[in-house]
Amino acid sequence: MLLKKQLGITPRDLSVYELAFIPKSRTMIKEGNPMNNERLEYLGDAVFTNLVSELLYRVFPNKNEGQLSKIRAKIISRNYQERIARSMGLDKIYGETTSLQDDQTYLYANTLEALIGAMFLDKGYRKTRRYFLDHLLEKHIDIDHILNQETDFKSLFLNWCQKNKQDFIFQTTQIETETKGGIIFSTLLLVNQKPLGKGKGKTKKAAEQEAARQAWKKLIYSNPA
Repeated sequence: MLLKKQLGITPRDLSVYELAFIPKSRTMIKEGNPMNNERLEYLGDAVFTNLVSELLYRVFPNKNEGQLSKIRAKIISRNYQERIARSMGLDKIYGETTSLQDDQTYLYANTLEALIGAMFLDKGYRKTRRYFLDHLLEKHIDIDHILNQETDFKSLFLNWCQKNKQDFIFQTTQIETETKGGIIFSTLLLVNQKPLGKGKGKTKKAAEQEAARQAWKKLIYSNPA
C-alpha cells in the first residue's frame, strides 16, 4: 500500500485518503455529488497552519507576533509546501494515479494539505500532530535551516537553564587536523552532568552554538507538549 510504504500512514478509512488525491480538475461524480480534494485542502490548510504555529511558538519563546508570522509564512507558502510534497514523494504517487502538467505542480502543495485534512478526519488532531512532528518535521521540513537563520541557540539554551535551574557546562577541546595549521573545536554540552549536545566548528563559538542547537532540538522535539 502506497500510503504506508511511501508516507508511513496506516489508514483506518482509506476512502478519505483516496479523496485527498483527486484534484478539482479531476473531479469525479458519485451518486450525483462532486468528489475532489478541495474541502480536505481547506481543512488541512487550517490544521497545518495550526501545527506550524504551535511549533514556532515553542521553538522561539523570545519572538513577537510579527516575527513568528514571518517565519510561519515561509513554511506554509505554496512553494515550500510543494517542496515538502516532493520530498515526501507525493509527485511519484501522482505519477501512478494521474498525470500532471509542469504548470500544475502547485497541486502537490494542495494535495499535501488535503492529506493532512484526511489524516485529521481519520485519526484526530493528536495523532496528526504526532505525524507532523515525527515524520514531516524530522524528514521533510528543513526547520534547522530556518532555525539557524533566526536563532542564537547558546543564549536561548542558557536562558532555559537559568529559568529551570539546570546546571550546565560547555566542555570544549581543540582538535588538530591534517591540514597545515588547521584546528577544529569540539564541544560537549552537559546538563546536570549528562551529555545533551555535541558540536564541532572552526571556532569555539561555532562549536558551542552547534552543541546548544542539538540540545535545544532535543528539548523541543522530545517534549513538545
